[in-house]
Amino acid sequence: MKRYGIDVSKWQGEIDWNAVKQAGVEFAMIRSSFGNSDVDPRFTENAARARESGIPCGAYHYCYAKSAEEAKREADFFLRTVSGQQLDYPLALDLEDSSLAPLGKEALTEIALSFLTAVQDAGYYAILYANLNWLNNLLNRERLSAFDVWLAQWAQTPTYTGEFGIWQFTSEGRISGISGNVDRDIAYKDYPQIIRDAGLNHLEGTTVPSEPINPPEEEYYIVQPGDTLSGIAAKYGTTVEELVRLNKIQNPNRIYVGQKILLPSKGSVGPTFRVGEQVKIKQSAQKYATGQAIPGWVKGRTDTILQISGDKALLREIYSWVYLNDLETEGESGPAFYIGEPVEVKQSAQKYATGQTIPGWVKGRRDTILQISGGKALLREIYSWVYLSDLKPV
Repeated sequence: MKRYGIDVSKWQGEIDWNAVKQAGVEFAMIRSSFGNSDVDPRFTENAARARESGIPCGAYHYCYAKSAEEAKREADFFLRTVSGQQLDYPLALDLEDSSLAPLGKEALTEIALSFLTAVQDAGYYAILYANLNWLNNLLNRERLSAFDVWLAQWAQTPTYTGEFGIWQFTSEGRISGISGNVDRDIAYKDYPQIIRDAGLNHLEGTTVPSEPINPPEEEYYIVQPGDTLSGIAAKYGTTVEELVRLNKIQNPNRIYVGQKILLPSKGSVGPTFRVGEQVKIKQSAQKYATGQAIPGWVKGRTDTILQISGDKALLREIYSWVYLNDLETEGESGPAFYIGEPVEVKQSAQKYATGQTIPGWVKGRRDTILQISGGKALLREIYSWVYLSDLKPV
């Protein structure tokens, strides 16, 4: 089998991942980090946008370690950086920096072994990226035989005589959606299937359906004559503040007969969240819902809920599942909508989420939300996907 992919880093700039997908790219290896403290500034964005477009990803770390001990520290940093990410392809050690070559074959092999073993021991599929010269002259492949090779050889045909799972065949590829050159790769193994069958990469609980899913049925209360918001809150064991937040009520002293009041989920503890709501991960949070430790740089960052499943939420920017009780609301940073909510398209809206122009007659019309997926809502009457930012409650 063959699957065609790319590998990218910050040097590719902003990538149009939907265009990359349309160009036939089937996987992406994305640089997450380098050295013992530097995160690629585009890693989180690239990983999230690639997966949103349907391109499965792996990650790689560019190594500067000059000893086995330093390599272990870099591997630990790499693992912290990718924790919580859905990675269907291997985690790679990129061992090629010219400053390391004088260390010699024995030392470089120890560095590779230390790094790759640490990644493997953490439950990931580890792979070694190296060029032809390094593989033939600077690394002991027999000692590294437990790990697949990602071969870098820019040629019409690879001449490496050892086995390899991925071949980087050019650094001058051209792909729609990417400005300038990009590395092109061919994978010869079905890594997503191999990794899932082996239970690697901590994928359980991180798989995101490609199509919108129906959320759990929501419960509403219809306001009756004489009702007050405080009375409804007391009846259902919640607070006025929570009902105000959930229903975007402007004045808690003014509700009307027949109004639908969204109630907190049964059995929920703490705030009830919605798809599209902006939140932050609490500083006290320890682990993602997938079990990996939450790194410090993630906490306190504003993110948006893409999906909710049980007591977990999938966040857009870090594209990871987080427990609801580890989230806190961002505040009035934008509307949060729910299935069944009556809305209208704003007069300022320009395009549907599918790219077509929104005609004037659609704007200002009352409609109802059928589904929500990420930052988009499917409306019942016009049966079209509209960005949440282009909607307002009615």
